[in-house]
Amino acid sequence: MIRWEKVPRASFFEGWTRGFFLGLTVFVTAVSAAYFFAPSNGPDLTPCAMRQILGIPCPLCGGTTSSFALLSGQFAKAFLTNPLVSLALPLATLWAVSWLAFGYRFSVSLPLPFALPAILLLVLSNWAYVISTRMQ
Repeated sequence: MIRWEKVPRASFFEGWTRGFFLGLTVFVTAVSAAYFFAPSNGPDLTPCAMRQILGIPCPLCGGTTSSFALLSGQFAKAFLTNPLVSLALPLATLWAVSWLAFGYRFSVSLPLPFALPAILLLVLSNWAYVISTRMQ
């Protein structure tokens, strides 16, 4: 069940640590710097550690490329690169903006016996897609 509720904007930050904000700031800064200061032919993205060690891509392989494609408005390329990342990032942004800017939060309430397998199925489906497109 999906619920919309009016909540205080400040409640967005409850329970989050300074370390989380520091990590988020470093991540956003690094990705933004890689995007905006990349050479004209695109950023040099090296494979992830899992791919380097095991030879297979991880479930989030292509996530950075997908993020860059979303930033530049290439939505089809973002989806083809990594569907889970290209759907999760805009949804997470919409969730955060609706909470911080307008004071509305939406939440999905599913019982744990249904939510956990659903999330696992999404991640495994995305991983199968990533493996099938990146193992060539």
